[in-house]
Order: sequence, then C-alpha cells, then structure tokens
Amino acid sequence: MQLIKTEIAEISNNIKILFRILLGKGKLPDFLVIGSQKCGTTYLWEILRQHPEIEMAPHYLRIKYKKNPVWIDKKEIGFFWDKRIFKKGVLWYKSLFNKNDKLQGEANPSYYAATEFHERMYKIIPNAKLILLIRNPVNRAFSAFNHMVRTKRNWPGYDISKNFSENINKDIQLGLKCEDILNYGFYIKYIKNLLKYYPKNRLLIIVTEHMRKNPEKTHQTICDFLGVKKVNLNRRIHVSTYLEPLNKEIEKELYDFYEPYNKELYKFLGYEIKEWEAHEK
Repeated sequence: MQLIKTEIAEISNNIKILFRILLGKGKLPDFLVIGSQKCGTTYLWEILRQHPEIEMAPHYLRIKYKKNPVWIDKKEIGFFWDKRIFKKGVLWYKSLFNKNDKLQGEANPSYYAATEFHERMYKIIPNAKLILLIRNPVNRAFSAFNHMVRTKRNWPGYDISKNFSENINKDIQLGLKCEDILNYGFYIKYIKNLLKYYPKNRLLIIVTEHMRKNPEKTHQTICDFLGVKKVNLNRRIHVSTYLEPLNKEIEKELYDFYEPYNKELYKFLGYEIKEWEAHEK
C-alpha cells in the first residue's frame, strides 16, 4: 500500500511539473550549494530549508525504486552533471523553483568536482551565488569510503571487500581512478576551475570543522552572503560512526599526500586551517 501511495505521489508530481512547464512557471535558482561530498551538504540543505526567506527546489521529487525501502529524493537534482537529467531542458529545471519573493536554491555535492560542466553552469546561471563546503581531506576520504561500504556499492577502482588502506594504496598506484575518494580532496584544483567562470565574490567557502565548532557564526556568514536575515536554527550537524578507526599509518601517508594541495589552498584562502594539520588528530 505504501509503495502504491509513493508511486501515485510521483505521478502526481510529474503532472504538476508538466503543467508548470506549459504555463512557463518558475525561475532559475539564485544560489547553489555545490559540495563537496561528505562535507555537510545535506546538513546545510536541511538548515536552509528551514529559513523563512529561502526555498530549496520546492517542486523537485524523485523516487528511486531500486532500494528497499523506497528512497524519496528531494535534494540532489543533478541537472548540471547528469546527462539524462540535463536532457530534460532548462524549462524543466526552472519549473522546480518558484518565482516569488524568496531565494531559490539547490544543493548537490557533485557540482564542484564536475569541472567539465562548470562552464555549462555559468552559461545557464551566471548570476548565481555558490556555497562550497570543504573538510579535512583525510577525514573526508575516509568518510567517503565508509559511505561506500554502508551503501554496499563498489565505486570505480575500489573493492568494499578490502579495507581502506588496501584500496587507497591501490588507487594511488593506479593513478587515482576513483574520483570520489582521493580526488575530491584536491579542493584548490576545483576552486580554480570554478573561478575561470564565476567571480570570486560569488563563491563562499565554508570549512566544515568551523561550522561544526561554531554553527551560529557560520549561519550568520551564510545569511550575510545570501542577503537574508539570520534566524535561530537548532539542528546539529550529523557525525558518522565507522566500523573501525582510521589506520594511523595510512592516515600519516594521506596527510603527506595532501600537504602540497592544502598549502596552495591556504595561500588562496589567506589563512591556515589548523584542524587539518596532522598533529591535531
């Protein structure tokens, strides 16, 4: 019965979107939360949805039947990087947002790393503001691996039957074939590509560790960036638990691996992130 109700909800939503397209309803988003994966984008999406002056893709609904229980997705549209979704067209994308007195936003953790589509993004929404969350790349990689294990999916180049250390060493030897694990921690690489198209004042970079330590200050920074008033928000950032701790030997190897990229990032930011230094762990 629940599955039938879910299917009816999806059909009803698709019909509603069709009518919105035919009537020319909607507008392009004012801002995007562009990533990165495992850095708190879902938390920020949920926070922004609570704000009275903001709507996060209010007409988007996608139901995935391959999982049990059925998964209802209201967050990750994937318009700019998923070819199948992009084929739906700009009018379809616009129909997911309201043209009213509220800011319209979207969140997708894959947008920042999809460098081949940054130009496409700029051509369609050149005036949009972008929010990027960045996290200690060592912890981010370990979190991404654990996410892969929890979802029981082997990402390209990885094998969930083997531990984190084995997978990481193999990935490095093969030239970083799995973009979602180690590559996503090369923040400065993707930031530079974004800034080929968007001016620097349209990109807000939030450090996840700072958001966790002082969420109210971070919320104020985000609200100032978007031009909305600050409101009291109660939700705490989710912290994942893992089956086993990060191996100290591979941890040290990864800190050395990311050091040159982090130094370049610090130079760009104008400050060091002390929570990302090995002695802090």
